[in-house]
This record gives sequence, C-alpha cells and structure tokens, in this order.
Amino acid sequence: GGLTRPSLSMDQHNASGSGEDNITAQNIAAAELSDEEASRRALEQAQTYERRLLKAGHRDIVSPLMVKRRLKPKVSLAKRPDANDDSCGEQSGQSSRAGPRTSAASASATTSPEQRFHTSGLIENTRLPEISTSITKHADVDAKVKCGLPTCVSFNSRFIAVGTQLGIVLLFDLFGALRQRLGASYLEDQMAGMRMVGSITSIDLNYSGECCAVGYKSGMIVLWDTIRGTVLRSVDDLHPSPIISIRFYADLKLVSADAGGLVNKATFTKNLLWSTYSYETDCLLDGTAGQILAVNVLEPYTVVPEKFRPKSAAMHRALRSFSFIALSSERSSFAVAVEPKVNVLHRWPRPPKERVDVIHPSRGSVEDSSQSVYLPCLAWGWTLTSGGGNVAMPMLARSWGCCLQLLNSSIPTLDDQSTPAHSEHTSGEEATIHWPAFGMHEEFDAEAPIVSLEWLSERSLVYLTMTNELTVVDTVVMTLLERLDFSGMRVVFADFALSRTAARVMTGRDDEGGSEEHIAQITCTTFQNSVRCNDKRLMVLCQNELRQITMVSSRQRITSMEADGEWLEALALALDYYEGTFSSQENRRRDPN
Repeated sequence: GGLTRPSLSMDQHNASGSGEDNITAQNIAAAELSDEEASRRALEQAQTYERRLLKAGHRDIVSPLMVKRRLKPKVSLAKRPDANDDSCGEQSGQSSRAGPRTSAASASATTSPEQRFHTSGLIENTRLPEISTSITKHADVDAKVKCGLPTCVSFNSRFIAVGTQLGIVLLFDLFGALRQRLGASYLEDQMAGMRMVGSITSIDLNYSGECCAVGYKSGMIVLWDTIRGTVLRSVDDLHPSPIISIRFYADLKLVSADAGGLVNKATFTKNLLWSTYSYETDCLLDGTAGQILAVNVLEPYTVVPEKFRPKSAAMHRALRSFSFIALSSERSSFAVAVEPKVNVLHRWPRPPKERVDVIHPSRGSVEDSSQSVYLPCLAWGWTLTSGGGNVAMPMLARSWGCCLQLLNSSIPTLDDQSTPAHSEHTSGEEATIHWPAFGMHEEFDAEAPIVSLEWLSERSLVYLTMTNELTVVDTVVMTLLERLDFSGMRVVFADFALSRTAARVMTGRDDEGGSEEHIAQITCTTFQNSVRCNDKRLMVLCQNELRQITMVSSRQRITSMEADGEWLEALALALDYYEGTFSSQENRRRDPN
C-alpha cells in the first residue's frame, strides 16, 4: 500500500502538468493566429493601396528615393501675368508691380535664412584670411603704404591682384603672401609731367601670370611685370574716358572698353632690342554705337580639360583657332570673333521690357520706373550641354534684370557640311573660315534682378541677385544646386553713369519722343570687376575681405553623405550625377554624330 500512494501522487502531478502545457499551447496558437491575422490584414491593406495606385491615372509609384529627388528644387520659368489678364484689373505701370514688390519684401523679412536657403553642401564659401587682413591694413588711413579701398580683383593659377582707389595694385600669391605693390613707387617717380591716373577701375592677369593689365579712371592702360614689379608698357592715348573693362583673350592680347563706348583690341609685342614692349591697336567700336554696358571674353581653348575636348581633329583645330568676346549696349548684345579676324557673329536683341523692367525686391515701396534700370551681365564659358556628349562647347550666358538666357554655339567643320555657317573666302592661299552659328539654348527668370553672372565650371552657372542671394544652377539638367546668403557681405561695386541716349532706351522712354534734356542722370551699379571666376573658383571682393567660392565634386559629396548615414540623399545625388554625366556619354557612344 505504501508503494501505491506515490504512484497516485505522480499520476495526479502528471495530469496537472499536462493541463498547464495545454493552456500554454493554446496561448501560443492564439498568438500565432493573431499574428497571422495581423499579417493578413496588413497584406490586404497593402494590396488595396497597390490596386488604387495602379488604376487609371495613378500609375506612378512614389518611393522614398523618388521623393528625395523630387524635393530637389527645379529651375522653372517664372510665370508673369498677361497684360490682357482680367486678374490684373485696371492696374498698369508701377501700380501693377506694387503687389509683387510688397510680397517679396515681406517674404524676405519674415523668412529666416535657414528656410530661405536649403544648402546641399556642394558649395564652399571661405574667407581668405591673409589677403583680407592685408586689404584692411592697406585701406587704413594710418597705413605705411596708403592704398585706399579695394576697387577690383583678378586672379589666375599663380597670383591674385587687387586694385585700389589710389592706383596701387596689391599682388598676392595663392598662399596669401603679399608679393608686390605695383604702382607704389611708379606713381611718384615716373608720373611727373603726366596726368594723374586716378583709381584703378579694371584689372586682369594674363593666363601665364607674368603680366598684369591695369585700367585707370583717367583712361590710361599700364602693362605690369608681375615678377619684377616693373612697367612693361604704358598707354595713355587709347581711351579718353575711364576704363570700365580690360580683359586678356590671349597671352599678350587684350580688349579694353571705356565709359564712352570706345572698344579697342591691343596686341603687345616684346622687342628684341632693349627688351621693350610695343603695341598695335585695332578699334572695334568708336563710340558712335553708344555706351558699352558689359564686356566678357571667352577663355582660350587651352584651358579646356583633355577629357572635354572633341575627338574630331577638324573640330579641335576650329575651336583652337577662334577667340570670342561679347559686348552689350543698351539695345543689343553681340558675340564677336577677334581671332582669326574681327567679325560680328551674332546680334542678340535685348529681352522684352516686361521681362527686364522688374520689381526691386530689396525695398517694399514702389519706385519710380526711371530708377529701375538694370545693367546686362555677360559670361562666356566652355560648357557641357544635355545630349551633347562629353564635349565642352562655347556658350554665352546673359542676364538682363530677372531674365537669364543661354546662347549655344555650333561650330561647323569641314566634315560637317550640313551645319549652316558663315564662310568667307580670303585672298591668296588662306583657307575658308567656317564661322559658328548661334541659337537659344535655354532661358528662365530669376526671382530678383541679377547683378553678376559667371561660369563656375563646365556645367555650373552662378549669379548674384540684388537680394544678396548667390545661386548656383546646373545648366545640363537645369537644377538649382545651391543658394548662399550674401546679405552680410559688403561686396564692392562701381557706379556706372548712363548717357542720356542710354537712359532713354533703358527706361523705356525711347519711343515716347521728346528731348533728351528731360532725361535725368541715371547711375547704375556694376559688379563685373569685383566678382571674377577662373579655374573653377569664384572670387568675391568685399570692402574688407576677399571670399572664395568653390564647388565640391559630386563624388566627394556622395562619399560625405555616406559617412554621415544619409543614404537616400547620397543615392539621389548619385542618380542625378549618373543621369547628367554617364547617360549622356553612353548616348554619345551609341550615336557619335
């Protein structure tokens, strides 16, 4: 009997244990059923959502990556109200622009910089401390060598030259060390008996960096030796008015323009005897066509990287033989060839007045229309185009007010007889010159009037607006890359006094009749000598500093995003880079013509 009790206890224990196991199994089964039910319901919801997306009118499946790419701001044409639109009511003239003026001003006042500028990290804005300190030091009234405030800037791969109010050039190397003060002793020792040269109004370094051409307020031009700090040649009989622009288009060949509209081409030659320099001039414009408001020069073909040069030998020879400049008067802009011979290639009329005479966004009040005058800006560049493969071709960018336009060039060769071109047969054994043809590539309207325009790279155009916004645009895919706030920087500018004839045209009073004496003196501001670009760097000259704008390559930016864990942003940028670069190269390989 004592042996049966434990067995009964064991049976009871087993019975109770099996009951607990049954309860646990039921709970697990119920949990599995609930998970299956939840999964089934989630799958049904996903299938329902998928069917809704795939039905007619909703065939685009939006992924997080696509959202990232679509959120990138695109450059679009600004829609302007039609003159016959009923929504404009009876407003006309200044009153029709009062609304946009107020809204632009209020937007600038109520929007924080973080909301206005969505930086992508592709642009680096740095201050050059050594050069900035030196500029401030030489501008001080108690400085040992008084130079005055900075007026203009130029740079190349060797030096940075800053012109000043007292006619002295501060020459720095790329490390910020001051190498020369051009003109500090020359003005005292060698200018006796000559007219005062005045302040420096324009400056340019040649591509080798050995010479510096300086234009003065008196109209004088001086060619300096940057290595020895001596004068190679001074010219005081070419321009009677202040020099507004001086630019090298070859090593010792330059184009100069003054405030009266006189434009000259000068070629300097080193003489074997006594190592002196002589010059030859060719007058391009004698001033009868009116004032020249903007001048720009296309860099020589030698600056184009080898990977962006055409494979065709005929195209290579054609591009190497040409030298282009651009001029703009109050009525039109002109693309002009200065080598191998002078020839006006294209006349580009001024945009319609409704696209040029725009609002002044920096003020909330309505201004008089005679004061809303904006000078044109020109910028030549060797650029890539969408569908043009990996070949850089000359492109001229022009801004006038808020209107920004791109003029593309087509260079014909002997292998391309179907392309229209201007051919001129010269005497003797000289070959026929096949001049390029020009056509509108793209145009859009900026949010504010543009005051400076430059090419930062083969596919990046940068412009500065009156609202102190520096904008970078990818011209291949027409995408807004970056926006920088320049409101805290006092960028150097020059006053440009319009003639009465130019004032009549620029203010729209040219068709109203009447005498020119009723047109008041109008002074505009120009930044063409204080914002310069070279070697994929942009220099912005301020009153007390010099700033450098450079672009970070897409590969570097993608690597940085990966390191920061921004995977979607990195993938979106990589796809944009692929579509803009490699796709065009693949299309070029498939269709070489």
